[in-house]
Amino acid sequence: MNPSPWRSVRIAPARTPGGQATHVVLGLVAMGGGHLVAIRVGDGEPAHLARQGALELLASVRQVIAEQDRLDGRGSDE
Repeated sequence: MNPSPWRSVRIAPARTPGGQATHVVLGLVAMGGGHLVAIRVGDGEPAHLARQGALELLASVRQVIAEQDRLDGRGSDE
């Protein structure tokens, strides 16, 4: 059995638009002598991000959550 190329894995439970349980996997994948950040939803293929792309995604997630809080009337302290 080949060892998993995934390292430093984080798994978050999620739901599809239809309400079915799934998960999101975030981690590092060994690629060509180095590691890339990778994200996979459910059993799909992982999407690899260069370092800058991962940093931009992180900033975007924070902006989207702030917009969700604004639209739902929640404060920034939650």
